[in-house]
Amino acid sequence: MKRYKALMIAVAVLLLALLACGEGGSSYSFSTSSTSSGNSGHIEITGDANGTVTDETEVDDDFPGATVDIEVEAGVKEGSYTLDFLDDDGSVVFSLDVKPGELARGSGTVTLNDEGEVAYDLDASDAKGVKIIIDYELR
Repeated sequence: MKRYKALMIAVAVLLLALLACGEGGSSYSFSTSSTSSGNSGHIEITGDANGTVTDETEVDDDFPGATVDIEVEAGVKEGSYTLDFLDDDGSVVFSLDVKPGELARGSGTVTLNDEGEVAYDLDASDAKGVKIIIDYELR
C-alpha cells in the first residue's frame, strides 16, 4: 500500500511538472477592433501578456495570400515585449522592442496567410496595457 501511495504521488508530481513545462507560464488576453475602407484599414489590439505567443489578426479574408503594406505603432504601460511581424512563410519581416513610456514604430510588406491574416510573435515580460495599432493597405 505504501508503494502504491508513493507511486501515485510520483505520478502526480510528474504530471504537474509536465503541465508547467507545457504552459511555460504564458498567458495573454487581447481584444481587437478594426475598421476598413476599400483597400486600407486600421486594427487596434489591446490587452495584457506574459510569455511567448504566436497569434494572427484578420486583415481581409477576401484576399488570402495578398501582399499588404503595414505600419505599426506599439506601446505598453508596464512590463515590456518584443513584437515580430511574420510573412506567410514564418520569416520575420520586422521587429519592435516595446518598453513603457516609449512608442515603438515599424513598417514592412507582408503576405497574408490562407485566411487573410497577418501573423505575429509576441514575447512579453509581464506586459500590462499592451496597445498595438496596425494600419494597412492592400497592394
